Amino acid sequence: MHVHDAIRCLRAGKHVLSEVAACWTMAEAVALHEAAHASNHTYMPAENYSKRSA
Repeated sequence: MHVHDAIRCLRAGKHVLSEVAACWTMAEAVALHEAAHASNHTYMPAENYSKRSA
């Protein structure tokens, strides 16, 4: 997952666009949310859906 890279980029003062699922756990989601708010930069998920039905 890209959560750790996204958090590093936010802490480095970068805006982040993620095309894939960012995280698998609630703890990772909370950490990403907190990093985005603390950095005052934008984190934007760009996925349309995570699962596709047949």
